[in-house]
Amino acid sequence: MTPGRFELPTCGLGNRCSIHLSYGATLNWKGVGLRRSFNSSYRILREGRRLRNPVARSAKRGPFDGAALPDHRNEQSKIGTCATPLAEEPHRNERGLVTPMKALLLKEYLKLELADLPQPQPGPHEVLVRVAACGICGSDVHGYDGTSGRRIPPIVMGHEAAGLIAATGSDVTRFKTGDRVTFDSTVYCGECPFCKRGEVNLCDRREVIGVSCGDYRRAGAFAEYIAIPERILYRLPEAMSFPEAAMLEAVSVALHGVHVSGAMKGQTALVVGAGMIGLLTMQAARAAGCARVMIADIDETRLNLARTLGADEVDRKSVV
Repeated sequence: MTPGRFELPTCGLGNRCSIHLSYGATLNWKGVGLRRSFNSSYRILREGRRLRNPVARSAKRGPFDGAALPDHRNEQSKIGTCATPLAEEPHRNERGLVTPMKALLLKEYLKLELADLPQPQPGPHEVLVRVAACGICGSDVHGYDGTSGRRIPPIVMGHEAAGLIAATGSDVTRFKTGDRVTFDSTVYCGECPFCKRGEVNLCDRREVIGVSCGDYRRAGAFAEYIAIPERILYRLPEAMSFPEAAMLEAVSVALHGVHVSGAMKGQTALVVGAGMIGLLTMQAARAAGCARVMIADIDETRLNLARTLGADEVDRKSVV
């Protein structure tokens, strides 16, 4: 399909904006994004590394309870070496026709296009998730501009997502259609010695959703649908919204950081860096019982947001 009108405003809260696809599905974007209004106009939001407004720009909501979607650029020439196709096997209707879906495709570096792609077909141990919300990782921003080398176009990015199960594979036993879920960003085999010890991040056959490199290509969640293995799914509580669920991976990083730091109730904590993870870590330290939480950064707008979120003290001078 041909994209609509494009503009380049600046995004707001924590470099996080919104992406709207059809059916109201929303993706939360920290740097680069696309918003679809109901009159079918589109706006690309480019990377906004500096905060302009402490309030995120809101967008119209869809049917999902308020959730409403080093330079390595020469590596694009290696696309033929990727083992996995851009999309999984397409879903076909009863007449055998491929069912299309909307997806935000990184067609080439610095060029995103809202495209019609085949809807993936879940395998026996997979489910088809209808994406309701998807976060935008800093790695997606670097994938967009080509600096990571791990988002070789064409690729549908996005790995911090949540949604509803639309269909299940024949061997899926723990989930059913209609379940509200999120999922791990790493697809591990579950069979190797590392996986059996719970060290799935060391799996030799691991793949990351929304990543394309010289070894594999796995379509991500900047799309209406994505096929996900049952073993990496997690059921969501009813009280948790989809945008909140899309933040779970980032929040888990902050919680883990506070846990391994040994911070204890009544102590004073200093968080260096007031980006997305830093702000979450600050709040996690507060939730862990730290009596005083300070945060330092060189960006005054980020520090203003830290104050709004409850930092006891902010410091711009301690970081150079």
